[in-house]
Amino acid sequence: MPVALKVTIMCMAMLSVPAAAQPIQRAGQPAAPYTDSHSGMTFPAEVGTFRRINLTRGPGPRDMHAFYMHLDEAGRVSASLFLTDMTAMRPKLAQPCAAYEDASRSAAQMAHPGLLNPRLAPVMPGFSGAIGSGFTQSWSEPNGTAWISDKLHYCRDDGRWAVEFQFFHPAAMDGAAALVSGFLTGFDWRVTH
Repeated sequence: MPVALKVTIMCMAMLSVPAAAQPIQRAGQPAAPYTDSHSGMTFPAEVGTFRRINLTRGPGPRDMHAFYMHLDEAGRVSASLFLTDMTAMRPKLAQPCAAYEDASRSAAQMAHPGLLNPRLAPVMPGFSGAIGSGFTQSWSEPNGTAWISDKLHYCRDDGRWAVEFQFFHPAAMDGAAALVSGFLTGFDWRVTH
């Protein structure tokens, strides 16, 4: 693997780590399947053509973050998964799932005003009864490269766990949508606790 590619992967992995995270797998370390004892969710080392680059716990004591990357001659697609324990929010909010999604949408709107295109998230196997929604952002870098970010939010009806997927890929990359779909259907993201 070329040095420039390794540096790019490591930088993207570091930028995707939440504050106060405790590393389970650091960028550059070999990946192995990992089952989280709090949620029961298993984070595989690979999902189709995506490889797990890092895995962290945090910022909350039961929260998890996994960063996966697909890389080929057509381009790269990154996939981040955030698993959030919503237990602390349940007594304070009548609808913790709606509050979680509203906060995420507000943050995205501030970062990229006017670039949200509402859409529905696909129903996901293994997370039945989930409330799902999603949106797409698009933007261009100063060098002219156009990017797309798909964000999908899911929350269990009991408000215990929220799952957010974030995908980033070049807008002009052929096959990116199929790769994202393949990741979502190939990742068995059941939360059993």
